Amino acid sequence: MEEQKAPSGEAAKAAPTSKALWIVVAVIVVVVVVLLAAVLGGLFAPTPAAVKPALRIGTLLSLTGALDDFGPGNTKGARFAVEEINAAGGVLGQPIQLFSEDDQTSVTAAAAGATKLITNNRVGAIVGAQFSGGSIASLTIAQESGVPLVSPSATSPSLSNLTLTGGWFFRTTPNDNLQ
Repeated sequence: MEEQKAPSGEAAKAAPTSKALWIVVAVIVVVVVVLLAAVLGGLFAPTPAAVKPALRIGTLLSLTGALDDFGPGNTKGARFAVEEINAAGGVLGQPIQLFSEDDQTSVTAAAAGATKLITNNRVGAIVGAQFSGGSIASLTIAQESGVPLVSPSATSPSLSNLTLTGGWFFRTTPNDNLQ
């Protein structure tokens, strides 16, 4: 509070509090009006759940070929995981849509499968290929499209080379040198 000096040298008197009180009241009124406008205008109203696009994920596993003992089970596991995640509301409200291709345990088929998953199905990530050669063959295609590959079983030490992978390849199993 501000003190006023008396011209005759008398003791100082406190400034009237009514001016400060009116300022506080005016600020409160402005805040209340703004909040009411926001509430009535729908600013704080819950928004209806927007339909989010599905996360598109591809699998590129050996459903046929030399590693066909593993591919069908891995594909079934991926489908089961997607069903469970979608039943629980998806990933941050986004459902997952799964697309599967057979790498046939063949370098040529793996590259073709990666191309199809990326260009036709427009996936954002690929689980596979099942084997190192298929992963290497698919890697250039994935890198050019900005699609990461995550292999459950590719063990070639060359896939640990960032010059080759460009940071677009990941795996869930250790490479042959670590094994």
